[in-house]
Amino acid sequence: MVARQQVGDIFLGITPAGIRQYMRQAFAAARAQYTRVVLPCAGRFTVAEAAIDAGWKPVQIEASDVSLFSSVLGYACAGKPLAELGIAFHGELEFLSKCSASHLAGAVLYGMKVCQLNPKKYFEATIRKEFLREAHVHIEAMQAQVEELKKRLGGIQYAIEDVRAHCARTVGDPSAVIYVNPPGFAKGYAKMFDTKGAITWADPKIPEFDAKVHRAALYDLLMPAPALVYVFRSKQPEPGVADKAVFALARNANRDFVLCNRPEQARVMVASRKPTPIAPAKIPFLPEGHTITAESRIWFAKVEKAKALYYRDLFAHKLAATRAEQYFVALCDGYLMAVFGMFFSEVMRNQSGTVYEVFGFTAPNKRYPRINHLFMASLVSEDARKFFTVECKGVRDVDRFQTTCISTTPEQKSHRSTGLKLISKETREDGRFKLVYAGAFRPFTMRQTIERWLAAMTNVERETDKPMGVTKIPAGVAVKEVA
Repeated sequence: MVARQQVGDIFLGITPAGIRQYMRQAFAAARAQYTRVVLPCAGRFTVAEAAIDAGWKPVQIEASDVSLFSSVLGYACAGKPLAELGIAFHGELEFLSKCSASHLAGAVLYGMKVCQLNPKKYFEATIRKEFLREAHVHIEAMQAQVEELKKRLGGIQYAIEDVRAHCARTVGDPSAVIYVNPPGFAKGYAKMFDTKGAITWADPKIPEFDAKVHRAALYDLLMPAPALVYVFRSKQPEPGVADKAVFALARNANRDFVLCNRPEQARVMVASRKPTPIAPAKIPFLPEGHTITAESRIWFAKVEKAKALYYRDLFAHKLAATRAEQYFVALCDGYLMAVFGMFFSEVMRNQSGTVYEVFGFTAPNKRYPRINHLFMASLVSEDARKFFTVECKGVRDVDRFQTTCISTTPEQKSHRSTGLKLISKETREDGRFKLVYAGAFRPFTMRQTIERWLAAMTNVERETDKPMGVTKIPAGVAVKEVA
């Protein structure tokens, strides 16, 4: 049986966890001065849950949104009858009309998920068939999630309302704390929740927020407001509000920001986060005089975040904060060759077989100037694929590797040499390139990977007459053969 989907998978683009953590602190500090929390664009209600975690009561929270997804959750938590939403099912989903009122929320969420699954894509089609075959199981599971949300948020106020109208109605209240995460691009909800007529409802037809058109006017409304206002901004804030940023979160090569209309007050309310503690591991670096041979061994070992970040900062100076789910070191003959961080969440949720490298850096080595090529090749080897599958608890086989890097050149040779394909290239404001590489793992063991790298470096030395450490040794490097 295919793993059941979570309600969260239906709604994309939620407020990142690091931002929610910051807002939890902001909400907690605001309780001493403010009496209500206002949440336009409630989405999946994750920020509402952050307010609850900060000590606010559901009756003090006022939320709104315009989508059926959010309205089903909002009505359920507010104790409003879902019948008011005029929901109807058609075509392939018409059988959902027989669901009882007690399971209507679960039926709607189930129907939305079925509509999101593309029957023309093999993996999604497989899940879709299982969803239709085991409909009662998934409806029950989704209704159970709604009931859990009701336990946390039962008693909140919810209305179907445009973000601009809700803000205009509440910004004049000096006792209100407002958090707004407006849609980042036009027609996002329309694309996310397009059921192609399979689910209809009493849609108020509120025009969707278009960030390019409406964001500036929204700032003009919020920034001078008597209420304390926080605004989520993905990527770089506009020059006119850049000085309002009170928190930033690095996500791969991008940054997300929280803006506040009174930044000085916000900084006093929420003390700066303590730096992540870092500490070295007792592993010696790969010596410059050490010889890598066909008999050498490379393997990976999991390490604590503090140790991984210590070496990341040591190998890559002035790097923006990068966080991973799990941290590892690559060892060559028992010496530290590289440090890297990975995300396994898609595999763990059984969404795909792709694992993501968040960062990866090799220890500087004068003898082997292209040891990063060996490191990248080892990451996409068959042995690495097996290792990552085990680290993912065997939920499913890992079959694809993806990595993002910031480069001064429009291509990374170390990535190209591994067979990874450049799937995305973006020029940043500083002139550097954000490159995304992805591809299947290669059918080579770690031993074969080393042999191929040694052969490639030998060819480079022969063709360029530059020492790559394989046969030609740079001057000043004392060579010590592997015992």
